[in-house]
Amino acid sequence: MPRARIHKLLKSLHRSTSGNATLMMALGMPMLIGGAGLAVDVSQWYMWKREMQYAVDQAALAGAWAKTDTTLAASYDTRALQEYNANVAMVAPFDTTPVVSVQSYNGGVANSVLVTASASQTLPFTGIIIGEPAIVRVSAQATFAEGTGSTLGTTTVPAVTGCLV
Repeated sequence: MPRARIHKLLKSLHRSTSGNATLMMALGMPMLIGGAGLAVDVSQWYMWKREMQYAVDQAALAGAWAKTDTTLAASYDTRALQEYNANVAMVAPFDTTPVVSVQSYNGGVANSVLVTASASQTLPFTGIIIGEPAIVRVSAQATFAEGTGSTLGTTTVPAVTGCLV
């Protein structure tokens, strides 16, 4: 007899439509909250990466440009760090000091400036899930070369001090 009552109860629950919206909402809410939390964290990570990439791009260009000037060549790394610090704002409290170095590029010898940086910060949602801070790493490399004068028709163009690629 208890089996028949359980069967009858299950049939009545199957036919009942009251509370379906509440049940669907309760089942879907964790996915909605999780998706929103992940979207916020990914957008935060993307903003950090874009800001840092722009800062290291500008730092590499400034360092390479300084290497083309004989009066500034010895302080290329200082110039690169100044440019990095001027272009980073949101990640400044938790980024690392960028590493600026002279590298060989495309068959040349010591003909480029490489700048690398990273930042590490715990994000609100993914920090709870994975328990570790998000790490953003970026790098940029700018080459430099001494320029030469040239003639365009009857006009002589003076020597260019550098070329950034």
